[in-house]
Amino acid sequence: MTTVSEIFTAACALIDALDPRTGSAVSAENRDYADRAPHILTVLLGEVLPYCEAGKSETPRVFSAMGDTLYLEDFICKTILPQALAARLLIDENPSAAAFFDASYKTALRDARSGEKGRFEPIEDVYA
Repeated sequence: MTTVSEIFTAACALIDALDPRTGSAVSAENRDYADRAPHILTVLLGEVLPYCEAGKSETPRVFSAMGDTLYLEDFICKTILPQALAARLLIDENPSAAAFFDASYKTALRDARSGEKGRFEPIEDVYA
């Protein structure tokens, strides 16, 4: 289980937005990032849920606070979502960095999907 705050802290580390004195993700300089993070993660949740196997029913569908918890796989919460959040936070002020993080996010999603194993099912011939 991972909190919105933990994902936000990882995203801030990626975009070099941690307070250099305290190491805190929430500071006066990036308060707007902190305010937007739960709502951005609410939108991103819809994108990553198809890639999740665990925690879908326990994870709330709307995040409103940094203490809200995601019960999804660690790979999704600690690798994929921080990159996606970093991309969304930087979209206006640094489009090239946002594009980099968005590409990393999409690559990680694709890699998460490629690990899935297919299964064989019999096909019923309905025309015979």
